[in-house]
Amino acid sequence: MKKNILLLMIIFLLVGCSNSTDERAEVSSDNGVFYEIFVRSFADSDGDGIGDFNGITENLDYLVDLGVKGIWLLPIYPSPSYHGYDVTDYYNVNSEYGTLDDFKKLVSEAHNKGIKVVLDMVLNHASSEHPWFIDSKENIDSDYTDYFIWADANDSSYDFSASPIDGKAWSKYENRMYFGAFWSGMPDWNASNNKVREEFINIGQYWIDLGVDGFRLDAAKYLYAQGEYNTDLNLLQENLDFWKEITDGWRDAKDDLYIVAEVWSGSSSVAPYYSNFDANFNFDLADAIVSVVRRERDLSGFGLMKNLTRMHESFEKYAGDRGYSDAIFLTNHDQDRVMSVLNNDMDLMKLAADIYLMLPGNPYIYYGEEIGMLGRKPDEDIRFPLKWGNDYETEWRKDTLNMDLDSIKVQLEDKDSLLNHYKSLIAVRNSSDALSSGEMVALSMSKSLVIGQIRYTETEAVFILHNISERDCEVGFSTDDENLIYSTKTGYTLKSDSVIIPSKGTMLFSIPVEEVSLYEELEIEIG
Repeated sequence: MKKNILLLMIIFLLVGCSNSTDERAEVSSDNGVFYEIFVRSFADSDGDGIGDFNGITENLDYLVDLGVKGIWLLPIYPSPSYHGYDVTDYYNVNSEYGTLDDFKKLVSEAHNKGIKVVLDMVLNHASSEHPWFIDSKENIDSDYTDYFIWADANDSSYDFSASPIDGKAWSKYENRMYFGAFWSGMPDWNASNNKVREEFINIGQYWIDLGVDGFRLDAAKYLYAQGEYNTDLNLLQENLDFWKEITDGWRDAKDDLYIVAEVWSGSSSVAPYYSNFDANFNFDLADAIVSVVRRERDLSGFGLMKNLTRMHESFEKYAGDRGYSDAIFLTNHDQDRVMSVLNNDMDLMKLAADIYLMLPGNPYIYYGEEIGMLGRKPDEDIRFPLKWGNDYETEWRKDTLNMDLDSIKVQLEDKDSLLNHYKSLIAVRNSSDALSSGEMVALSMSKSLVIGQIRYTETEAVFILHNISERDCEVGFSTDDENLIYSTKTGYTLKSDSVIIPSKGTMLFSIPVEEVSLYEELEIEIG
């Protein structure tokens, strides 16, 4: 009884609303914020209208000022497409982006400013214009024929209608068929070929030797894919075994290599990949955050934070002693931009940023997200040029959606801008070990008005409240100005026994570390 009374006194007595206006081992990412860059759209240094390596190098201070600790570059290799996911040469760079020396300079300068560099590694497929694939097409006896997935068009043991993705995976060339899970212009590599796997290890080691800190693995679950082989395989286990061989080879060259993978599946399917990778993009969490701020999902009981706790438990099970880091984001280059999904609602956009930037793991910002860029598919329209407001803006594609959007130059001067909101959030995160690398306690809520969590280390604890409702909320919580770390909105009120949190606002408080365990045991009633 005494313990229950103490809990009530220390934590929550009542939350009401008015109408007034995980201990984990560290991974090599250092738990910083990453910034996803489409080089073509980011910054043009030479006036040819196309973004380039030097454009990124010359704007690294912008990323430092934003608080970024790492950049993820979408494919930089020679390619016949604008997007670069159909690679023709894995040992070189797209000449439109600059030279290999320009890339080396970018890596060096980024490191000098405390920013790590992660490359998009596209190993599921190549370009149909890759010299080895062309040779395999033109000569059935080519040394490279078995580097890809070829089959006789009349071989009934294959189901040429099968595909791991919506659409047609098999394409015909003369009297043969080849497999390309995504489209005919991107034939899949034959992951069962030892020479292919050796080549992949060599490719990774080549870029590691140039100073790269890590890789983002594109389409990581499709190396062994349904419809690709005429044998009965355990596709998951085959993929896991493949990646273990490849990543072990890479880590022989750099033992602290950071590897984050795109396994676009539900969290239960993602979890096994933590046996090989440091991080996996959390698509379930991204969808949940967007749904929550749009009030499309109930947060009571086992809501957003409880589900996230369950995810982390499953990730930890597979990661084991090596540890893991959740890769958290809102949307990326394959999805409608989050500001468009939120119907250009600035309050919701800021709230979504509040939530994901306070969670454990490595947050990934898609370039332009921090200024509220709009974009809906097709893919070209979610990769519009970054709006700098100066000569660095690229011109490879005319932007028809962001004409009225304030540029970076304008937003930097506006204290209430989305850009400065991001800067403030990231600065708070970077200044706190609890927020950047601490464990998380999800607080149980009886209703869907407030999200509560605690982030903590052995020496620091931060109590976080997000008011997602349309009304100000009063929380029976005893605190004072000295314990208030940060508030995203003005208009809050600190009383002797309660806190009034503005609608769509977030507040952070310091609490004694020794009280964290008490919070874990209480279901918070919201009235």
